[in-house]
Amino acid sequence: MNLFKEIIQARERIGNDVLYTPLLYSHWLSEACGGDVFLKLESEQITGSFKACGSLNKLKWIQEQKLDALPVTASTGNHGMGFARACDQPSSQDN
Repeated sequence: MNLFKEIIQARERIGNDVLYTPLLYSHWLSEACGGDVFLKLESEQITGSFKACGSLNKLKWIQEQKLDALPVTASTGNHGMGFARACDQPSSQDN
């Protein structure tokens, strides 16, 4: 599958369940590298990391595919927090 298409599908899948975090222009980095540099503040995401997006996308994809899968993670860090939040989201079948 086309990677751009997968990205668009993921955005449609999780867009209502994650925050749209801001982009901030960095004058210092832009000047240092001679180009425009923007910082994407994923630290402002609900769990404090972009990792929540990947976990939520995967769990929702599993539901869409109607797979009989039991997702497991061994992370106690950002991925683990994102995974736990994703597991707490209502499934599309609950709506």
